[in-house]
Amino acid sequence: MLDPPPDVTHPRVRRGAWPYGRAVSDARPQPSIASTFVLGGLEPLRLVIHHADGSWDFLCNTTDDARFLVTVEADHVFTQFPADLAALRTLPSGSLAEREDPSSDWSVEPYDDE
Repeated sequence: MLDPPPDVTHPRVRRGAWPYGRAVSDARPQPSIASTFVLGGLEPLRLVIHHADGSWDFLCNTTDDARFLVTVEADHVFTQFPADLAALRTLPSGSLAEREDPSSDWSVEPYDDE
């Protein structure tokens, strides 16, 4: 690949202040985790955790086996389950929401990653 001429800069490299209204560290979504049972429609969402680092867990709360967990982008899960997650989109970092089944209300409480 040829280097660009010296007077051309790459469009993704910006110099100076961050122009987008939020910190650079917040610009990329944190990887999140989802249960394959939930994503596949085999189990409902029963446990949602919003970690202090901004990542999320979307779980069925039936297994903690890592073979059934995948890395996702949280926005994709919010889009896939709009009715289930509408009330949780603004869940504060460091919180979890839990429910027995889809007809139950979400119960929210503080969550510590430690």
